[in-house]
Amino acid sequence: MVRGLLLFFSSFLYFHGLVYLPLATAASISLTSPLIVTALSARFLGEPVGPRRWIGGLRRLRRRADRGAAGPCRISTGTRC
Repeated sequence: MVRGLLLFFSSFLYFHGLVYLPLATAASISLTSPLIVTALSARFLGEPVGPRRWIGGLRRLRRRADRGAAGPCRISTGTRC
């Protein structure tokens, strides 16, 4: 129940913040959220964060950035132009 409420408020605040932030800033924050969560989980939850988690977060960031940079050639043919 608590997790669902936190997810709801997170989504609500993100879309509410779009009114006040430039779209590029909001997209950058959204793309870097896995790294922010990794950093904060070590501090606030006391979870061990080793190099594998950081590498995983960076790989996820790269995948999301590549997916967002799809041009018309990549969408229609599935390859880069």
